[in-house]
Amino acid sequence: MVVAIAACGQRATAPASHEPAAAATGTPPPTQPESPADRDAAIAIVARVIGTYAITDEAIATLQRVGTSPETIASVARLELTTGTGAGLFLKPNGQPGLALARTRDGTYYDEPNDIEVSFELPATGHVDLVVVRQGPLVLTYAYVDGK
Repeated sequence: MVVAIAACGQRATAPASHEPAAAATGTPPPTQPESPADRDAAIAIVARVIGTYAITDEAIATLQRVGTSPETIASVARLELTTGTGAGLFLKPNGQPGLALARTRDGTYYDEPNDIEVSFELPATGHVDLVVVRQGPLVLTYAYVDGK
């Protein structure tokens, strides 16, 4: 997803949810669960998130507004979320390299080098329907498409 920002000519900045921990300690926010029970719970959550997601019409409009090329939009039109290391996720846009996302204490998944954060609302039961991908100023929503 780095290409989307670079193509727009915008500079990515860390999301506000990550700045306080980094500013207070000089290090990135903690990325792994603290206890085995937390880790097991996080792995169970990952199982409800993995799958294929398609970019929403609103997210396409956002990318078009900031001048993203049609080729770049096509390269992020679908995302595959798979199991990552430990309690993390692996994010692979259909036309770009994949990247590992570490779980943060606030329940989001983050890739610090590319400033990419993935978040979602976990329903009471079943699979996650929408994921939100933030990179710097961009906020893009993707809808679950596996099994539909």
